[in-house]
Amino acid sequence: AIATGNTLEGLVAAWLVNRFAGGRMAFYRARTVFAYAALAGLVSTAVSASIGVTALVLSGSPAWGGYPLVWLTWWLGDAGGALLMAPVLLLWLENPRIEWPRAMWLEFGLLLAPVVTVSLFVFGSLGAIVDNNAPISFLSLPLLMWAAFRFGPRETVTVTFVVAAISVYGTMNGLGPFAVVTANSGLLFLQAYMATIATFSLAVAAQVAQIHAADRERAQRLHLEEVARRRAEELNRAKDQFLATISHELRTPLNAMLAWLYVARSPGVEPANMARALEVIEGNTRHQIRLIEDLLDVSRMLSGKYRLEPRTIGLGGVIQSAIDTVKLAAANKDIQIECDLDEEVFVWGDAVRLQQVVWNLLANAVKFTPNGGRVTIRLSADGPDAVITVSDTGPGVPEEFVAHLFEPFMQADASITRRHGGLGLGLSIVQQLVQLHGGT
Repeated sequence: AIATGNTLEGLVAAWLVNRFAGGRMAFYRARTVFAYAALAGLVSTAVSASIGVTALVLSGSPAWGGYPLVWLTWWLGDAGGALLMAPVLLLWLENPRIEWPRAMWLEFGLLLAPVVTVSLFVFGSLGAIVDNNAPISFLSLPLLMWAAFRFGPRETVTVTFVVAAISVYGTMNGLGPFAVVTANSGLLFLQAYMATIATFSLAVAAQVAQIHAADRERAQRLHLEEVARRRAEELNRAKDQFLATISHELRTPLNAMLAWLYVARSPGVEPANMARALEVIEGNTRHQIRLIEDLLDVSRMLSGKYRLEPRTIGLGGVIQSAIDTVKLAAANKDIQIECDLDEEVFVWGDAVRLQQVVWNLLANAVKFTPNGGRVTIRLSADGPDAVITVSDTGPGVPEEFVAHLFEPFMQADASITRRHGGLGLGLSIVQQLVQLHGGT
């Protein structure tokens, strides 16, 4: 019966604490600390005391007349364990690691020294020089408040346990303010006292911990708001820069087309000038089409409406088609394009979109490679994967810009007076298309 009562006490306490006292967070809020003290320390312990004492009385010892005192002794003992020992075990089992700076270790040592000294004075032989009626037992309270305000619930219950251990030893040896006529009576008073100060000290520590957690959360929220604000400012600047860039990129070809239209419509225009006018108009028209297609591609990708038409294709042929597209631009800058292609590499993909990927990479390389330079493209197999590598003899990407390389509308030189045109969408489209094909 006694074992049944103890088991029921634990089950009732666990259910009540989980249901009404925050469960594992019971020791981190003042409200739930008091709920834990009431439910686990006062209510559930009555189950074990009632069953156990009733079983003892029914067995003949003690007599029914001693039932109240035995019940009170049993109940206070269990309550003391629930309020003093259980929090120590639960908090240390939950978080056994100590990650303090050296200053915190020093401060905790400075706290423990007076805790032990004061406890020995109050509950040891030194306290015998003081009248037992003097309220010296409360000398430990400031030290418990020190632990509560400077450390946390775990350290506070640990310090409380040290005080309790010394006080029990002293009281059992007839020392301290709770050493009265009988040892049993003294221990009952001591248990009530220690359970009270343990509950209130833990509640203070929980409240302080909650305030510190709220402060950290507020600081983190302010940091995130500051990051978001800076990001919004960056996006706003990027938007303004983008509008200026796209205006420039659209207006410049139109101005050239308009100028050559005037030439073409001039009376008596020479055939050579007419041919040159048509060539410039056609080239700038194609440039405008590419800009608009890039914008539409990005819009489709962002909205999730981009669709591929995959089939088994040889990547060597796709790359060769892309090279043919940029050959003229490379020849105009006397740039040599070198190939090292494994013609046996086949993939499941959209040939048109993969050609767009390679064309963007090659066009970028040709754009930023100085006259007389070299662009190299390699295709190889790496297990089940196909690897395409494009390198050039250009100046490379500034280190501070690498992290933004694949962001849309981002360019290392974003000014409208830059040497190289474009909207900064090419590499962003490349990344999106490669990811749609399951690559990186």
